[in-house]
Amino acid sequence: TYSERETIFPNNSTWLGTWLVPLKDENGNINAVLGISRDISDRKRFEDELADQTAQYQLIVENQVDLVVKVDLEGKYLFVSPSYCEAFGKTKEELLRNTFWPLIHKDDLEITEKAMRDLYKPPYKCYVEQRAKTVWGWRWFGWADKSVLDENNNDVAIIGVGRDITVQKIAEQALVDSEEKYHNLFESVKDTILVMDKETFLDCNSAAEKMFKCSFEEIVSKSPWEFSTVTQPDGTNSKEKALQKIQAA
Repeated sequence: TYSERETIFPNNSTWLGTWLVPLKDENGNINAVLGISRDISDRKRFEDELADQTAQYQLIVENQVDLVVKVDLEGKYLFVSPSYCEAFGKTKEELLRNTFWPLIHKDDLEITEKAMRDLYKPPYKCYVEQRAKTVWGWRWFGWADKSVLDENNNDVAIIGVGRDITVQKIAEQALVDSEEKYHNLFESVKDTILVMDKETFLDCNSAAEKMFKCSFEEIVSKSPWEFSTVTQPDGTNSKEKALQKIQAA
């Protein structure tokens, strides 16, 4: 997941863009969270100043590392930052005659169109992650878009600020692949595997379903003693004995 939050440092205010990725142990439980943060203060200040269209705004744009564009409602470029031209290996004149749609990966067109529908209703903002063909090949970008409104609150243009998030997307995919390998191993083992917290089952493999002769849904959220007789052969209470073993583990 991606979030933006304001972190206060002595004598100033800094905006951080943070990617949060849950990390799971071999039992599938979340035991930590991987956080990747970047300073996006310049971008946030830039967004606040866009409406002014002042000389200060132009100076910020010309020195932006993030990609900055302004397009009409059909996607035709009205403005492109130097960083945008560099990323796509085109001059400003080449881009201003075209739209941004051909640069987007075909598999991301639908999600981009869907996200941009939010630009036509309050708060007239959207965020979308998409792949684009750059001079360095296909790269992932996270775009924060905002509508430019006239005096009647009608959309007249769209301003977008994009950041390369390829590293974060690779990290996320690596975690997904790792979890998939774990799940395949979990299901391939012939022994019964049960994952539980202090009192209830959280997960089980197909071998456990066969042993209990129950479905996955019938096993999870239940306690071990619910599948036992009230007392054990030695006369001890099944629940008490199970809790003792769990506490000793």
